[in-house]
Amino acid sequence: MNIYDSRGYLNTKHIEEIADRNKIAFIIIIGKRQIGKTYGVLKLMLDEDKRFILLRGMKTELEMLERGVNSPFEKIHGYEGKILFDKNSDYTAEIVRQEIRLDDEGESHIENTIIGMGAALSSIGRVRGFNGDIYTDVVFDEMIPESHLLKVRHGGDAFLNMYTTVAGNRELEGRPPLRVWCLANSNNLDSDILQALDITDVVEKMSLRGEESRILKDRGIMIL
Repeated sequence: MNIYDSRGYLNTKHIEEIADRNKIAFIIIIGKRQIGKTYGVLKLMLDEDKRFILLRGMKTELEMLERGVNSPFEKIHGYEGKILFDKNSDYTAEIVRQEIRLDDEGESHIENTIIGMGAALSSIGRVRGFNGDIYTDVVFDEMIPESHLLKVRHGGDAFLNMYTTVAGNRELEGRPPLRVWCLANSNNLDSDILQALDITDVVEKMSLRGEESRILKDRGIMIL
């Protein structure tokens, strides 16, 4: 499975096509920095006009995005307008595409379009009256925090509860499953999320063998 483009970056469109063919719900991407994990997946969300949730681990990380600090959208090219985080509750922020439009008289005005939601795994369970039907994808950035940073307590349970809440009954209704992109750097494989999905041993064996990709089709999981 060739998962890179001609420049050596992840080919997220090709990865998505493979996932679609195999009815994959969970795409786990663990790799070194600067190979286009976050960039490529978020650009795919924008290019395909997907309604998505950008998930981080801790609420403090979401608050930094709301303040415009280290936004993963800043370096994404090839689209018009800015992508901003607009806090809309104690636990979530709307992801807004802001564009300048010209009206019929040639006057410019700002047009805001909600394209997604920012949330934190540590607090998304506190959101009440949540309707996840409108979202097709969850992008869990930095799924495995660096060793010196705080981890979400009972992170595996929180992750599975998040998935159940957002996914709802869509598969019973004949719709595609909610897709989760779990993105992490490869410096550490100690992850409650990998344990919750019961793939820690699989990932460790892949790492030892230099195995780059594996599809667990019966479980709807692809590991890269």
